[in-house]
Amino acid sequence: MQTIIVSDRFDQKKLDRFLLEQFPTLSFNAIQKALRKKDIRINGAKINQNVTLSEGDEIALYITDDILYGLEIVYEDENIFVVNKKPGISVHADKHDGKMTLVELVERHFMAQPDITPQLCHRLDHYTGGLVVFAKNSEAHDIIVDKMTKHEVVKTYMTVVKGCPEPPEAMLTHYLLKDSDLSTVKVFNNPQNGALTAKTYYRVVSTDGTISRVEVTLITGRTHQIRAVLAHVGHPIIGDDKYGDRMLNKDYGHRYQTLWATKMKFNFTGNSILDNLNGMTIEVKSGF
Repeated sequence: MQTIIVSDRFDQKKLDRFLLEQFPTLSFNAIQKALRKKDIRINGAKINQNVTLSEGDEIALYITDDILYGLEIVYEDENIFVVNKKPGISVHADKHDGKMTLVELVERHFMAQPDITPQLCHRLDHYTGGLVVFAKNSEAHDIIVDKMTKHEVVKTYMTVVKGCPEPPEAMLTHYLLKDSDLSTVKVFNNPQNGALTAKTYYRVVSTDGTISRVEVTLITGRTHQIRAVLAHVGHPIIGDDKYGDRMLNKDYGHRYQTLWATKMKFNFTGNSILDNLNGMTIEVKSGF
């Protein structure tokens, strides 16, 4: 059970709007189901309708963490597990402090198994959905991190972009320079002092001319690489508030950037406790 006090920001706002803001991965259907089951109480009273809230109301949620935060384990063995992260949840504590992180949710999930110590193997942006790998022990963690550094784990994303990239399939090479003050990266066509090489392969899956569904494979894994590079070549991701076209984002009404880590292929060399992963592809559908 979780208890939340309604702030002045949500005074006279509807319950569903409040819950969707507090729990970005919570679905509207899950809210409706909780209301039908009377799993939500306001100031101690069970409710079954989408009521209007007042500042200071105490909301008690008798909803499991898996439903509130959308933990979905899509692969698991004795050494690792892979989660399909929903957009709107941070992998670990950052500027979004105060809300449950993916690491905390995973730790709760394995709380009854003290022999397992979940360890995050890589990051995924707060508003990006998709595959995230966790190790169950330190040896597996170190192997996964090493394999990712050596590009022996190939990550593929699905996204929706403005316009239609030409040609419909290509390998792009750019140079990315971080701007720490703005929390962005700048993209250059030619080498720059301090800039890192970024290689991005894309393939147009479908298009109506106005927007296109594009599959992107990272050859390198730089901060904001897909988002910044696609915007740089004139095809920003729909829903991306940082690098995107805000007017177009408003037209399509996406809450988050349409970017999802949909596929992970393991091409390992050498021998290790993770040999069972070699040649395996883990794949999920995008949430859009």
